[in-house]
Amino acid sequence: MKMSLTRLREASIHWASQLCIYPDYPTQLTETTAAPSVIYMKGEMLTTDEPAIAVVGSRDATPYGLEMTRRISYDLARAGVTVVSGLARGIDIAAHSAALEAGGRTMAVLGSGLDPVYPQRNIPMAEKII
Repeated sequence: MKMSLTRLREASIHWASQLCIYPDYPTQLTETTAAPSVIYMKGEMLTTDEPAIAVVGSRDATPYGLEMTRRISYDLARAGVTVVSGLARGIDIAAHSAALEAGGRTMAVLGSGLDPVYPQRNIPMAEKII
């Protein structure tokens, strides 16, 4: 669903483009061959969000996988690394939760867009991240 600029403002969504000189477009993303020309965001990207690490894994993670994700994400966040994941159940939520518990930064990258947040059961986590 395409959104008008008015609707973006109403939803507190802003955008960044790699085609413009815009400080919010992640430097590391420009280095990938399939980088999107525009990204949409809620919240704020900071220069301190680099370094960042992507944490991805199963939605149906094992207890061991969840525990290791929590430990690694917590330690990375405590060390000042921004934890990036997809807000899905399983590994993604474990990574986001651990980063927040550590007092660190985390970002959710959603393939479905920002309005509405999917899956809906993870809206409370999305709000904590913002």
